[in-house]
Amino acid sequence: MKKSNFREYSASAFRFYSMCGCPEWREVASSSPRNAYMSDLVAAGKTIEQLSDEPNGGDIINCVREIYYFSSFESQKKGNTSMKVRYVSTKYAMSEATVYRYLSKACLLFAKNRELRIDGEEDGLPKMWG
Repeated sequence: MKKSNFREYSASAFRFYSMCGCPEWREVASSSPRNAYMSDLVAAGKTIEQLSDEPNGGDIINCVREIYYFSSFESQKKGNTSMKVRYVSTKYAMSEATVYRYLSKACLLFAKNRELRIDGEEDGLPKMWG
């Protein structure tokens, strides 16, 4: 997957979301006070909900769960993501490129929901979501 300025942040937020038990984002959004952790939970929850309504959304959610969700049995080591991508591509009978594309889509949607700045690809200038 192409490195981006929000990919690691998105992956970390999905891990945090899973560690918190995947709470309903509307409940988190209505609680106060609001901080960065709660904003991450809301954005991750919205992302999963939005993906479930899209074509191939179930496959994308499965990839996110298998690769980014935290498991207490494994440590986060270098190469761990690529190893998980190989496993998921075999388990769900899809190419590794498709898995990376799905992860990229989930991370981009998370960044949009979290209102993170995303560098534009056309001219290199920051692109803001509106």
